[in-house]
Amino acid sequence: MSEVDDAYLAYRQKILLGQILPGSAVDPSEFGAEYGFGVKKARQILNSLWLDGYLTKGGRGYAVVLHTADQLDEWREMVLVFAEIGAGRLAVQTEGEVARLEEFYEIALKGRTVDDEEFFISAMKFVGMLMGGPTAGLARIMSQLVPQAFYRLMWLADARSGGGEGYLLRAIEAMLAAAKERDVVSARAACRIYSEGVRKELLEQLEKRNAGVQPTDGDRARLNDVLEFRLTGEELQPGRGLGREQLLDPLQSDAQPRSIAWLS
Repeated sequence: MSEVDDAYLAYRQKILLGQILPGSAVDPSEFGAEYGFGVKKARQILNSLWLDGYLTKGGRGYAVVLHTADQLDEWREMVLVFAEIGAGRLAVQTEGEVARLEEFYEIALKGRTVDDEEFFISAMKFVGMLMGGPTAGLARIMSQLVPQAFYRLMWLADARSGGGEGYLLRAIEAMLAAAKERDVVSARAACRIYSEGVRKELLEQLEKRNAGVQPTDGDRARLNDVLEFRLTGEELQPGRGLGREQLLDPLQSDAQPRSIAWLS
């Protein structure tokens, strides 16, 4: 990996672990000095962190994202809506498509330790496949509505809950079993095992980050500095490819949608 990647990953880890308080201002000059970059390159890296949902941006300044419980719940519900669409669609597709996802699950996810970052990478690929593949409209829209950072927050919550087994594995097993039986209702319902299972831990970790509670050694061990793939199949490339494709028009000219009711 390049020095740019290393700087992105190091700062992302500090944000995820709560080592930098949410709401803290991030000065490009100071960031560049810390990691050995000029201001221009520092801004490129910070822009990547902004696009992926770790920072907010106002004018020429940045700040660490200060999430709220309502915001996390909204994103969680959005992920659930799209997962239910994918699960329902899977249940009416050919046996070959169900078998393809089941094979990937058996090879890449089943039996893996949930708190291993490689599990997260495979989980992202599985969700992308469930959405119809990287070029599918569902994957592209989901990537626009839900920031990349939130998928990591959900994974970290799953790794800390579910009795060590995690909720995602249970949800996938139930969904695949229902899909093989062509049971659309049960396939969609299986997605709630994960969504509702991680909610408590997700909100508890939010409180800890906002309060500046220091991470444990276990939390640090979960983050092995991996650049994952997006749902659209593109690898994260800090400092490069900073364009943003506008897939949906906002409901209002000056605000993003605050409710997912319009998806129903």
